[in-house]
Amino acid sequence: LGYALDLYADEVAATHAAHVAIVLAPWRRVSLSVSARLLGRASHSDERAGVTVRRVPLLADARVHLVRLGRVAIAAIAGVGVEIVSNDARAFAGLHAAQAADQVFAFVEAGASVSLRLAGQVSLFARLTATVPLERLRYVVSVGPATQVLLSPWRVQPGLRVGLFADVL
Repeated sequence: LGYALDLYADEVAATHAAHVAIVLAPWRRVSLSVSARLLGRASHSDERAGVTVRRVPLLADARVHLVRLGRVAIAAIAGVGVEIVSNDARAFAGLHAAQAADQVFAFVEAGASVSLRLAGQVSLFARLTATVPLERLRYVVSVGPATQVLLSPWRVQPGLRVGLFADVL
């Protein structure tokens, strides 16, 4: 259980979410996990229109533990996932905004993590990630015959996850 910070787009400083994961460690050096980031949202507006994007990324990944030194472990991580996105576009002054819709987009993610065993089965972790959506996303509204880009997520989105985990099995 932890906190997730993602750098998402020029128009939004960062998105914040709760990070939850279940990790299985069937081998000594390799573990598998499924995770989700919940309650994440990005909003941007100007004088003519606005958009709020609610994001729920679901990720399956494998991590290879590269180094274990006493209570510290360092791992490389790679995974694939889908992001469930719902957006709510608002147009002002007679502009047309597309209807809100839930969509699903695929992505790949890579990263590195460091964990520190605190006591017993409880550890603190920090994970740096790079998420790459497989489709180019842009949130736009119609402005007469043209369109106005409200939010244009980056092709590579850096992230940070920090939190606690407990070995329960």
